[in-house]
Amino acid sequence: EGTVEALLRGQAHVGVAVLDRVPDELESELLLATPQVLVVPRAHRLARRRRCRLADLQGERLVVPPAGRPLRAAVDLLTRAAGVEWTGAVEASGWPLQLHFARLGVGLTVVNGCCKLPPGLIAVPLPELPATRYLKLRRRGPRAQERQRLWEALRL
Repeated sequence: EGTVEALLRGQAHVGVAVLDRVPDELESELLLATPQVLVVPRAHRLARRRRCRLADLQGERLVVPPAGRPLRAAVDLLTRAAGVEWTGAVEASGWPLQLHFARLGVGLTVVNGCCKLPPGLIAVPLPELPATRYLKLRRRGPRAQERQRLWEALRL
């Protein structure tokens, strides 16, 4: 949320955000699309899978983002629609903290596939969850060309 506000107020020249809708005042370009993965300990029953389904989360303890965050909303909505019940082990803000709790054995977690995993954890694709799309953003308008070099430098 802060990225869009900073761009609209002229406090930032370019930014990166995950958005469902880009405000009309901004232009965007896809920077990265990354799948969602289920992170499990190496010894977990799901660690040997090529991919997991939401049904595989039945009865599991999950480390999840706080209510209201996009990934939490997607997990809640899609598992409920699939009739899958899981237990919230702990709420954690941010991939590093979610992965830390997973490494401690508190529960399984879902993160972006681009996250670097700590030793002892395995990422298993969870294709029923949508990929996360990171967008490169900048303000529209006559001064957009002045920011072109910075815009072009922001790439993977």
